[in-house]
Amino acid sequence: EDDTATDIMPNEPYYTPQRPFGGDEDYIWSPDGKSIYYVCKKLKGTAYAKSTNTNIYKYDLDSRKTTNLTEDNQGYDTNPAFSNQGALAWLQMKTDGYEADKTDLVVLENGIKQNLTQQWDGTVGSFKW
Repeated sequence: EDDTATDIMPNEPYYTPQRPFGGDEDYIWSPDGKSIYYVCKKLKGTAYAKSTNTNIYKYDLDSRKTTNLTEDNQGYDTNPAFSNQGALAWLQMKTDGYEADKTDLVVLENGIKQNLTQQWDGTVGSFKW
């Protein structure tokens, strides 16, 4: 077993947890322990400060490859969490730069992404499995 640390963002000038207020809600292990899922805003300087476009990334420990799971969304993607059955859920806002946007709950299961609260006129503050 390899006990060495692995930099999952080598040579990248970005942060996870997010700055300035990110915490342990910004990263999780996959249920099988083979991947790390993390929230990151891969921007720098003024663009970082003005943008609300964070994404959720999957880093595969075996292949050392990173996949952006939320590239199609332009607003916040935060708080990833797995269900006991292995479905991944997160909170999502749609509009970049608009911090007061409606927050939805999105679930990714068996490769299918579904916004569970798209038709609801409320906003999701948090969720638990």
